[in-house]
Amino acid sequence: MSQPRRAVGHGARISGRLDLAGVPIGHPLWFEDCWFEEGVDLFGTVLAWR
Repeated sequence: MSQPRRAVGHGARISGRLDLAGVPIGHPLWFEDCWFEEGVDLFGTVLAWR
């Protein structure tokens, strides 16, 4: 059985803003124990996975 595709961030430190506004995202995103200096912009992002 294959593993589902996903983007994983663990313990990452993101300096600045993570701008994903309007980006079509085809896989789940998972951020665990991450630090975002200026937050995440998901405005208008389309989640396109099943």
